[in-house]
Amino acid sequence: MRAFAFIMYAGGGTIMLVIRYVVSHFVMLMELVGLWVMLDVGVHVSKRTIRMTRMTLLLLLFDSVLYELEVWTHTFETLSIWRPILTAAIYSLQPFVILSIMQMTAPLRKRFYWLLLPGLICVPVYFSSQWTHLVCWFKESNIYSGGPLSWLPYFVFGFYLLVFFVQYFRTYKKYSVRDRLSVCFIALMAMFGVILYIVIDFSNDYSAIFAAVVLLYYLFIYIHVAKADALTGLMNRQCFYRDSQARAGRITCVASVDMNGLKWLNDTKGHDAGDRALKAVAECLVSCGMEHKTVYRVGGDEFVIFYFDLTEAKVIQDIDHMREAMSKTEYVCAYGYCMKQDGVSVEETLRVADQAMYDDKAKLKRMADEQGVQLHFRE
Repeated sequence: MRAFAFIMYAGGGTIMLVIRYVVSHFVMLMELVGLWVMLDVGVHVSKRTIRMTRMTLLLLLFDSVLYELEVWTHTFETLSIWRPILTAAIYSLQPFVILSIMQMTAPLRKRFYWLLLPGLICVPVYFSSQWTHLVCWFKESNIYSGGPLSWLPYFVFGFYLLVFFVQYFRTYKKYSVRDRLSVCFIALMAMFGVILYIVIDFSNDYSAIFAAVVLLYYLFIYIHVAKADALTGLMNRQCFYRDSQARAGRITCVASVDMNGLKWLNDTKGHDAGDRALKAVAECLVSCGMEHKTVYRVGGDEFVIFYFDLTEAKVIQDIDHMREAMSKTEYVCAYGYCMKQDGVSVEETLRVADQAMYDDKAKLKRMADEQGVQLHFRE
């Protein structure tokens, strides 16, 4: 009977612990479950992004469970070995949550395993701190004590957050400043929330903040994947139409770019060769990383560039840079641009830029004929 009573007592305590966990983390759990369900309808998002997002959600769930168990150990009159173990596990897990978020769309492939090293090196430091007193340790009376490296988990967290920012801006350099700032806002608000937690009550449960970040970040991904050209990653034709109206007031120049010989490549070397060519051209068009421009693929081998708040000298400088980048490839493009005047529509400005591009294409053809080479492909 005593054994049965103990089991009933333990079972009742576990049920109460689970109820308290669900109540305390209800909003976060709702976000995680809701996003998990949304992943099944994410037709525009790659399987890899969906897989990494699910991994991130599981890590967040695991982190929140660890924290709830760690809080439960606070109620013990004397120290349980589980408290330092759970604390070390939380410290170890949180940097990898950031890495998982980063891997959703801005993956570090070759350098990824090197990036794991700082977090992995810290793991034995955290788990041995109960005896070394380096990061934190707990007295027999179950009281927390900070060691000389008590801020190490926060520095490691900040390091991985900085890596996230750097990798994000490298990956999304083809997007507009406004688009990139939207993710900066999400990340900065998350940082602000973490700082508030630390300053006000030294809480280590950032799972709710992370869940909100993942939800907003996935929404950003979904919107931008729908806006991007599937092959080149540039903005697509639908986005071009939207921006030509919504951002017309800031457009100061329109450039037209046309790749020569895509049909010839497809017919003679296969569509894979044509796809590789389009990707290479797209890389050249965004290679200078100029902040105030957006590049669109509006047709098979047709590209349009909107320049925002830039002078003609800056536009010419960017076109020269694109020509130089293209000269290092085996492909040839024609360029034309037109500065947008007050009272002139974007459509009319594009027509003038198109004519300038055709004039450039004719010039390139004359030069190719004089030199006895093919215009469409640089051998």
